[in-house]
Amino acid sequence: MGEPDGVSRRDFLKVGAVAGCAAMTMGVLGGCAEQNTAPEALVEEPEDAPKEDASAEQAAASAEQAAAPMIYLIDHMVVKPGKGREVHDAYLERLETVAAEKGMTLEHAIVAPPIWLTDAESNNTLEFIWSFEGYGKLAAAISYGDASVTEWWRGLEESLESRDRSYFSTEADVEVLNR
Repeated sequence: MGEPDGVSRRDFLKVGAVAGCAAMTMGVLGGCAEQNTAPEALVEEPEDAPKEDASAEQAAASAEQAAAPMIYLIDHMVVKPGKGREVHDAYLERLETVAAEKGMTLEHAIVAPPIWLTDAESNNTLEFIWSFEGYGKLAAAISYGDASVTEWWRGLEESLESRDRSYFSTEADVEVLNR
């Protein structure tokens, strides 16, 4: 047998299962399961530490509630075999410049499985999660009708099996948005 042509999902899962078992065994046997921080009861505050009064806590809670609701944009893509790294980098390069202008914050860029698959039969799945404070910033970031954005997505889609875009918010923020 010669060198493998690439890493397949099956090969990744085999290695991951073995590594997971080894890590679990080493963690328990090596003492990693022990508590490494002091229990809260043993942590004492210095006597001269400033104490927050109840009115300051209430004001902070009110300010938090008055903040604009968070909306999350999730781009989920299944890339063609061997194109994971290429699509990941192209996406982030394009959206990094847009994010600064439009008030977008990248919360997560997730790759599954957590290895760049290079064989001709396996796909990486990419998920990018962006956050926006309120509808205003979200509306400013979405460029419907912008020919350059449409052209960029068409070029990227040549390397994709599928893509989906969804919008989410926490239940508490949905209540605010529905007022």
